[in-house]
Amino acid sequence: MESTKDVLTYKQKAVQILSKDELNILLDEHYSKIFTFLRNSPKTVEEILEIFSNSTISKSKKTIYRYLNFLTKKNLIHLAGKRVIVQPDQKLSSYNLYIRSSKFYLNQKFISEENRMDSDVHGILQQYCTGMSCFLEILLGKDIDFPPFFKKMSDLIIKKESALLEMLRVIPIQKLERIKDIDYLELNRILESVLWMNLIYTNPSIHENIKSILDELE
Repeated sequence: MESTKDVLTYKQKAVQILSKDELNILLDEHYSKIFTFLRNSPKTVEEILEIFSNSTISKSKKTIYRYLNFLTKKNLIHLAGKRVIVQPDQKLSSYNLYIRSSKFYLNQKFISEENRMDSDVHGILQQYCTGMSCFLEILLGKDIDFPPFFKKMSDLIIKKESALLEMLRVIPIQKLERIKDIDYLELNRILESVLWMNLIYTNPSIHENIKSILDELE
């Protein structure tokens, strides 16, 4: 019977702050596809090749290697180790494994107050607040004057995201191991809830701040 063992030699960092150039790289659909695929566990070139084979964007193994080398040079992914396969006749085969360099990646611009008016950050905040205002109007049965709502909520969102950065800077990698099997989208929902709870707990006046925002609804 064939047996497989992953021998990992690279230890992922807990968090990595992405520069604008690195973010732009990950906007490329090919790099993004690989980066997303490596989210939960290390993969071989053959496994990465398969995700392209099963899509409309077929790629050769040579091209996949070129993508991997580029992402490795940019420190977005890392050679993780080897996958060793022992055949029934005891012959060994080994394949390189690739993994994301860090467990979590953050956009420095988004969590930096001085950058909040950057066009990219402003767009993210505006989307976030637009969604919030839409659902609040439904729940409360009131219209929202968006400009003042956006300004005040942006302050709270920046504080919330800054807390995420601080947490991930100090969290031990062992703690992250406990949540490594949680689905990425579910983990985002959990983080969102925890960060708002932390904001309320660490800022006693936050209740009054939120209440004042809602009291201003038309």
